[in-house]
Amino acid sequence: MRIAYISDTFVPETNGIVTAIVRHARGLRERGHKVLVLCPRYERETPADEPDTVDRFAAISPRSNPETRMSFAGPGTIARRLRAFGPDIVHVHTPLTLGVAGVIAARRLGVPLVQTYHSYVPGFMQYANPLRLLGYRRPARVDGASGLAWILTRAIYGRSDLVLTPSDALSDLLRAHGVTVPIVTQTNGIDLAEFPPKTDWSLRRRVIHCGRLGWEKNAEVILAAFARFSADHPGWELHVLGEGPALPFLHARMQELGIADRVRLEGFVSRAHLAESYREADIYATASTIETQGLVVLEAMASGTPVVGVNALAVPEMVSDGLHGIMVQPSDAAGMAAGLASLADDDALRETMGRAGVGRATEHDLERAIGHLERTYEHLLAERRHD
Repeated sequence: MRIAYISDTFVPETNGIVTAIVRHARGLRERGHKVLVLCPRYERETPADEPDTVDRFAAISPRSNPETRMSFAGPGTIARRLRAFGPDIVHVHTPLTLGVAGVIAARRLGVPLVQTYHSYVPGFMQYANPLRLLGYRRPARVDGASGLAWILTRAIYGRSDLVLTPSDALSDLLRAHGVTVPIVTQTNGIDLAEFPPKTDWSLRRRVIHCGRLGWEKNAEVILAAFARFSADHPGWELHVLGEGPALPFLHARMQELGIADRVRLEGFVSRAHLAESYREADIYATASTIETQGLVVLEAMASGTPVVGVNALAVPEMVSDGLHGIMVQPSDAAGMAAGLASLADDDALRETMGRAGVGRATEHDLERAIGHLERTYEHLLAERRHD
């Protein structure tokens, strides 16, 4: 098969979408398929060993989210590149400028169109807040924009021949909001060999949070929870791995809470360091309410580290409350602090939940995920030929 991937985010940016695209493209190429990636050009250096089947387009960054790039390559430009490649399938991974151009181009060319709903669109509408676009760090959230978000979602994803979602929760949500095209759950998968599980659950007094530090991730809730928790648990540290637009605010919030001496902001780290950090932590914490799957959650579970998370979107689908970790309500810093304390104070519970998490993570093995994706493409093409 010849498969064209189109995404508004790619290397050197680091997030779950990029990880999935890189892994899936590599796996499909290893299976003998041709994969073209159309993505933005970044000001930062791109990998020296980048495949020649990656095409980049000029792009700019919005002030509210400088890591993100927005390309204004039009549908005509994308259609010409696709026509030259001759794809059997066009797979769009993002609903921003380049992704929308890809949707229109695929429809013009009559090529089967797959889209993955990686990002919970209502949760990202806060970046459209005029104050945030002007660079203010902490404007009010744009929660009332969810109606517009679903109108856009139906308009974009409703043009697909097939929509993939990384969790059943997202499939159900899309159907409930009027997306009527076929929807299939397709895990992004994780490389289990990259995250070997710990064998020792002895206490290290360390909580970890990692991932993109965007406003939508609500990392300030983790800081508030850790401040409560550490007041009664001296000697504990919170390690925060990652970068993003909310980092200056989080740094200021640490100072306000008086926990700067107990929080380690590690920034971007290597995959090897990340895997070691998961194993060295006693608890993984996330307050994100917009996870469509939560690869970092699965990586922590694969490493044997129990999770304290929030009961929103896909997280409770990945983490069964009381089995793999503890779920609390969104924005509930007190509840999260209590969850941290429950695991910190019970060695047997941490090990039991950690071992259970390892078993759960195996269901998302990367090779199995790529095999399922390959069969999904083949089934779609067979249906198109039959029609």
